[in-house]
Amino acid sequence: FAVLKVNDRSRAESAQQEAERLAALLKLSSEEAVLQAHEFALQLTAGGYEFLRLDKDTWKLLQDDELLRPRRLPVGVELSATIEGDIAPQGEGDEQRSRIYVLSSGEMTAFTLERRDAKSHYRLRGEPNGKLVLSEPEAAP
Repeated sequence: FAVLKVNDRSRAESAQQEAERLAALLKLSSEEAVLQAHEFALQLTAGGYEFLRLDKDTWKLLQDDELLRPRRLPVGVELSATIEGDIAPQGEGDEQRSRIYVLSSGEMTAFTLERRDAKSHYRLRGEPNGKLVLSEPEAAP
């Protein structure tokens, strides 16, 4: 019989790792877009996020990609976005309005993602030139 105790420090480290993972996956999709000459998109969902690739004229979910597979957020974690100045909805039927496009030219949709839980808050900002900036603007109240 074993007991696993997760303290606040390890939760904070986990939150930071999750924020860093999202930044790394966006960077990877940007590099893949340039190298493969494909367009990608990050799509926010009601409980996580997923990557898509434009195949001919259809956006296809990358379900079988080991790195860019769909991801679920842990319970209690919220991910919100402002895309090109507009708050991105995350409900059924809003998928296209909740996408960050990552282009083969190295450009991407301007966005700010906010990742929050009870103890932490991280902000990931993407600029049209493809630059990504991850910050911890404040502790969550």
